[in-house]
Amino acid sequence: MKKLFTLALILFAGLSLVKAQSLTFDHDTVNYVGTTASSNENDLIGNCTNTTNATMTVNWSVIESTGPAGWDYPGFCDKNLCYVLNIGAVHGFTLNAGESGIMKLEIIGHCTPGSGHATLRLWNAADSANSVLTIPYVARLNQSVTCPTGITAVEAGKIEFYPNPVRDMAHLAIPGTLDNGQIDIYNLLGSRVYSGTVRGDKDIDLSSLDAGLYIARISDGGKVIATRKFTKAE
Repeated sequence: MKKLFTLALILFAGLSLVKAQSLTFDHDTVNYVGTTASSNENDLIGNCTNTTNATMTVNWSVIESTGPAGWDYPGFCDKNLCYVLNIGAVHGFTLNAGESGIMKLEIIGHCTPGSGHATLRLWNAADSANSVLTIPYVARLNQSVTCPTGITAVEAGKIEFYPNPVRDMAHLAIPGTLDNGQIDIYNLLGSRVYSGTVRGDKDIDLSSLDAGLYIARISDGGKVIATRKFTKAE
C-alpha cells in the first residue's frame, strides 16, 4: 500500500510538472547589448513554445518598462502582430501543438547610451493558474561612433505632438526637416487609424477618431524616430 501511495505521488508530481511546462520560453532573461544611433531599431528577441499535443491560445502582457529618457519603445511583437507598447494591455495569439512563436521588443535609443528593461508576462489562456511565465527583457545600448545627420537625438527628443488631450486638430512640431517622413497613429488594439507624410510641422485633423488613448509614431525613411501617446477627447 505504501508503494502504491508513493507511486501515486510520483505520477501526480510528474503530471503537475508537464502541466506547468505546457508553455516554455527559450530564455530566462532576454539579454541584449548593442549600439544606438539616432534612429536605428534594436530588437530583443525570445521565443515561446507550446509543448503540448493540442492547439493553445497564448495571452501576454508587458507589465513594466524603464530606460533612459531619450529611448523610445516603438512596439512589442508576437508571432502575428506588433502592438504599441501599452503597459498592462493583454494580447493573444494561437500556437499549434509543438509550435514556437517569436516575442520581440523594439527599442530606439536615439544616440542615448544606457540600460533599460521591460518585463513580459505570458500564459496559456486555458491554464493561467499553472502556466504563467515572467520574462525580463534587458538591454544595454552603447554610443555609436557616429550618429546619422538630419534630426539628432536631442532634436528627436524635442518632437512635440499637442494639445493633449486633443479634441479636433492636433499639431506635430518637428525641430528640423525629415527627408522621407511619415506619421502613423494607432489605437490601443494596434490598428492604424491615420497615416500621412510629413517633412516639418504639420496640422492633423483627428475629429473623426473615437475618444480614447492613441499612439502617434513618427518615422523617417522607414525608421521610427519618436512615439507619442495622447488622448482623444469627446
